[in-house]
Amino acid sequence: MRREPRNLRVAFTAAGLTHFGGMLLVQRSLHRLGLRPAFRRAIRFPQRNQRYSVSEMLIALLYPLILGLGRIEKFQSPRKK
Repeated sequence: MRREPRNLRVAFTAAGLTHFGGMLLVQRSLHRLGLRPAFRRAIRFPQRNQRYSVSEMLIALLYPLILGLGRIEKFQSPRKK
């Protein structure tokens, strides 16, 4: 397992801030919580289209909600071409 520095300080300034400013920290937090493997173990759902697993689709729905998307019906699911 990869070890991360314990005394690392992450700071952001308004100069380079975008609306995705803290997404890296959110992504790391979700990874450390182990949500994708937990979803994979806990949720079994038969699917015809198996391009994306149920856990990947749930994580893909969480990101826009965390970023502050007001209405979930505006969200488009990821599609492979």
